[in-house]
Amino acid sequence: MELTQAQKHLIHWLKVMGVQEDDMVGIMLLMDTPKKRDTLMCWMAENQTATPSDIIGKAMDIEKYDN
Repeated sequence: MELTQAQKHLIHWLKVMGVQEDDMVGIMLLMDTPKKRDTLMCWMAENQTATPSDIIGKAMDIEKYDN
């Protein structure tokens, strides 16, 4: 199955922001809808100094509250 353009963008920005590959896999599994991916990408754009642990925490929050 090929990745969507949005998934490719998210992976790119996770790499840029220093997220490790194994953490990226977890984030991608959590961000399983376009709405969740968009929410995380918008948050990352607004929080460009976020650490990888900040991003993981935000992804977990999005998953928790967007179900």
